[in-house]
Amino acid sequence: MPFEAPLPSPCTKVCKLDASGQFCLGCARTRDEIGAWSSLGRAQQAEVWRALPERARTWGVALAPLPPELKL
Repeated sequence: MPFEAPLPSPCTKVCKLDASGQFCLGCARTRDEIGAWSSLGRAQQAEVWRALPERARTWGVALAPLPPELKL
């Protein structure tokens, strides 16, 4: 199986959790996703990236653009 480089982090350098402490107001990832990001496989990272647009709309978060390979 060929090596696949990890995807870039969705981090926008606005690292602030919401009032409940459950998700980041900068990137819309959950605390667990932020903590695990570097240990997630590429497929898991892609799942997180794909979930972010809907979360951002729901939570009112501005996102970094999706990596080109994940554009739909």
